[in-house]
Amino acid sequence: MKDSSNYFFRLVREPVYGTLIKRIGRFTCLVNIEGFQREAYLPNSGRLEELLIPGTRIVMEKRRQKGKRLYDLLLTETGCYPSGRPIWVCVDSRLPKNLLIWCIERGIIEEFKGAHPVKEEVEVEGIRLDLLLKGDEGDIYVETKSVNLIDLYGIARFPDAPTKRGSEHLRVLMELRKMGAGAYIVFVIMREDAKGFSPFAQRDPIFAERLSEAKGRGVRLIAIKFSSGINMRYAGRVNLILPPPAFKGAFSES
Repeated sequence: MKDSSNYFFRLVREPVYGTLIKRIGRFTCLVNIEGFQREAYLPNSGRLEELLIPGTRIVMEKRRQKGKRLYDLLLTETGCYPSGRPIWVCVDSRLPKNLLIWCIERGIIEEFKGAHPVKEEVEVEGIRLDLLLKGDEGDIYVETKSVNLIDLYGIARFPDAPTKRGSEHLRVLMELRKMGAGAYIVFVIMREDAKGFSPFAQRDPIFAERLSEAKGRGVRLIAIKFSSGINMRYAGRVNLILPPPAFKGAFSES
């Protein structure tokens, strides 16, 4: 029998189902679990306005790390583009680095075949990047970004809130590429229905401009997507669209 771990990334080991009451803080949501109100930790600082709708079905898990709240909120239910059928979207912004490592270990991403992780959370010029890999051509620095939002045309967008930190990551990656190192930014789309990826220029024009500049200076841009759920499944790559088209609104149909 084939090892299913080669095909699925186990996200939730002991799922706790509930419904969202409301978001009450940057990293806190009030949730309903079997008729009881509880506070859950939301591991995502994005706006998530089209996902965190009161009454939405959610999946949580008891926290593996110590904290004030007993649960981590990991999945929200929404409508799939364009049909509206229910799908899960992962809202855990801590996860993309681990998903990428999982892909690298299985040789899924062509650009990283033959490379292996050397260090996580590597600091360069006071800025932390997610991964340092070692490949045939030397050091490869990688930053990952969690993407949850899709627009009315099924195009995934990042960021959904201004990100000065994201622009700093791109600046450092450009400097590393100038010095001869490999430099990548990988957009990890945490839902299966994205048809492409583009920066959200209306939300953060500086990041969008710097992303185009980074591409022109040799930083490699990759966008991959996953089917979210109790198990995460790699769902392929999507094309990057630059310059970004105008944003006409978020797709949200549940």
